Amino acid sequence: MSLCAAKTSSSLKVVEKHRSKSRNKHDGMSEDNSQVVSLTKDQLLVALKHLLKDDSFVTRLHCAYLESINTRLGLRD
Repeated sequence: MSLCAAKTSSSLKVVEKHRSKSRNKHDGMSEDNSQVVSLTKDQLLVALKHLLKDDSFVTRLHCAYLESINTRLGLRD
């Protein structure tokens, strides 16, 4: 596994842990995802702008982009 993939994998685990804790703690929702509410276009835009200000997110996004390009070019499996 590449360094970028390892970082992304561990980051996703942290996000999932935080998500389930905050659900139970803040709004009393269970971990059942059967009722997912989607973001509006404006909410998505705000969220993306916020994420793009986070250097670690941009780094992970760039790593994923490079891995995708390398896979498409046949430079990695």
